[in-house]
Amino acid sequence: QVPARSPGMGNCGSNLPDGGEIVSKVYMDVSHGGQPIGQIRIGLYDKDLPKTCENFRKLCTGEVGYGYAGSVFHRLEHHQFLQGGDFEQGTGKGGKSIWGGTFEDEGFPFSHNRRGGMQLSMANKGKDKNSSHFFITLDRMNRLNGKHVVFGEILDQESISVVQYMGSVPTPAMHGEAVDMMDPKRCVPVQPLKIERSGLMQVSNA
Repeated sequence: QVPARSPGMGNCGSNLPDGGEIVSKVYMDVSHGGQPIGQIRIGLYDKDLPKTCENFRKLCTGEVGYGYAGSVFHRLEHHQFLQGGDFEQGTGKGGKSIWGGTFEDEGFPFSHNRRGGMQLSMANKGKDKNSSHFFITLDRMNRLNGKHVVFGEILDQESISVVQYMGSVPTPAMHGEAVDMMDPKRCVPVQPLKIERSGLMQVSNA
């Protein structure tokens, strides 16, 4: 899981770049409370992190028989990140890679240091325990450097606007409801953020 933090905390001293060369491009059509809110287009760093990107890409297309379409973003930490990828239970307790189970950290060539976020990174259950869970940053998350694999980014302003909207939707924690701060339900969107469709974008060779 991705540890939450207070906004503004963390070490900004990493000299790592915050992104690589985009090769594959995928999309997710998202709804909020059953209403379409737009499409997120994502670029992947296949040359730098081929295994991690293959896993995410094939879960977007569903070509392995399961994937992200129909799943929800089960966790929102405002000003920090959106987490999804549990297509089995929708709670953060399910999900698996395209190889079944988990796979190792492929490497940490990129930082979570991008101002304003919009980076794609693997959520994990600890070192070398990646599955299908991922998160999109909403701001710098530099305390995660060396712990979570950054492998892509949000591609364009329209997609950024969709993610920013998603990052602002209500949760019990946002409403100030009397919930245990350790209760994972405190950061579940009140109305579901659902991936209605996902897949590989058709990129022109021209």
